[in-house]
Amino acid sequence: MIKIISFFIASIILIQSFNIHLLDVFKLKNLMEHIEFHKSTYGDNVFAFVAKHYGYQKLNHEKKEEKGDHQQLPFHHNTSFDSVVLYVFDMNRYQLKDLDYSDSELDTFFFQSAYSFMENSDIFQPPQSV
Repeated sequence: MIKIISFFIASIILIQSFNIHLLDVFKLKNLMEHIEFHKSTYGDNVFAFVAKHYGYQKLNHEKKEEKGDHQQLPFHHNTSFDSVVLYVFDMNRYQLKDLDYSDSELDTFFFQSAYSFMENSDIFQPPQSV
């Protein structure tokens, strides 16, 4: 059950990343009707239709046809990305200060071994003379 739910959520995220809205699913009928209109009127195949409505021929095609039919087609979203972030650092204004490391600060380091269990053991003793 967890795998099904995670697959469903991942699918929703994938569909949203392609900028497909729920209203686009309902407009698929209009898309099929408009494809049939182009096929019967202009003799276009699917690739020519996609080029005229979503591709490089879009501007030329919109000038020839009225725009009423094109507003009902799916996947026409007016999105713009106007937010551009630019950071400029003036290195003359912000300078890093050199840090002074003195010897007295280095002498304060103290290390104590945490493994002292072998010091008091009877097994590990220095050799003794008899």
